[in-house]
Amino acid sequence: MRPANAFVLRQSPGGIRALEVISLPNNVIVNGWSDARELISEKDYSKFREIISESCYPGEKSLRKSGYGASTMWRFLNEMRLGDWVVVPDRNGTFYLAEISGEPFYDDTQEAHKTDSCYRRQVKWLNDKKPIRRDYARSGLISRMKTQQTSAYAQDLIDEIVEALQLASKTEEVNPENLFEKELRQKMSQAVLKEIHSGYMDERRFERLVQTLLRAIGASRAEIVPRLHDKGVDILTEFPLGPMQIRVGVQVKWHQGQTTKEYIDQLAGGLEAENLTVGWLISSGNFAEDCQALSEKLFQEKGLQINLMDGEQIATTIIDNGLQTFLTKV
Repeated sequence: MRPANAFVLRQSPGGIRALEVISLPNNVIVNGWSDARELISEKDYSKFREIISESCYPGEKSLRKSGYGASTMWRFLNEMRLGDWVVVPDRNGTFYLAEISGEPFYDDTQEAHKTDSCYRRQVKWLNDKKPIRRDYARSGLISRMKTQQTSAYAQDLIDEIVEALQLASKTEEVNPENLFEKELRQKMSQAVLKEIHSGYMDERRFERLVQTLLRAIGASRAEIVPRLHDKGVDILTEFPLGPMQIRVGVQVKWHQGQTTKEYIDQLAGGLEAENLTVGWLISSGNFAEDCQALSEKLFQEKGLQINLMDGEQIATTIIDNGLQTFLTKV
């Protein structure tokens, strides 16, 4: 069982958690921008965006928010097809997996409007509608699930999604070698993280390690910002996005324990100073609970997309990309 395409889709339109109360009980996935009617029948993208702009952002001088809403809704309504899989991130280190089984429709009920979830699609929830632990996923899928965007493409991660589903289901189809590999990866990741915290490492070496990591996961450019010119961004990097390059500002924190939301504020200031809209906060520690909420708030209010990568994810990314890639770089 393998889909032709896959996506990541959050289930929190309008900031309301819809997964437990709408999506799972009704076997649907939902999206927001409910005030923008007639999107399903509109197949001209310019007119599509205009509907969202006039309905949802009439007072906005720029097209940043309407452009984001249009790209997200276009993906939901026109690019997700029957049989495609959708990864739905959840709290507590889990995610759900759904297979699209119906065409998009508009639920015009009062309850749907109240929760900003009028746009819907029928799905079949895989893994018997049970959550899948994120530690069954490889670093690439974990990274994609942490995006602050409402939705994201995941076709390049289909193998990782299938593998995570097989590990979670624990059926006879699961290759015992996969289970061995999972346990081995976990133990190796713990050893790598311990070395990052207490081995031959310091702040500058950790910065160079992150620079190498960014290149290993696809950055076409990753340059450490000299400290005299540091405005809140430690590394300026670029990632290819189709024919374009997306510029990303990265702040790096080397420490143990919790990384608090003050560093997200620092990065937000750095992104604005560098005229960037996408950033990563990469920490060798773990993030306090309110970090994710602040990241989502900054995205909603300012259009700043700040993704978080913690120490465990750094370690698994190193393992998944091969230790040899990193050994001579720090």
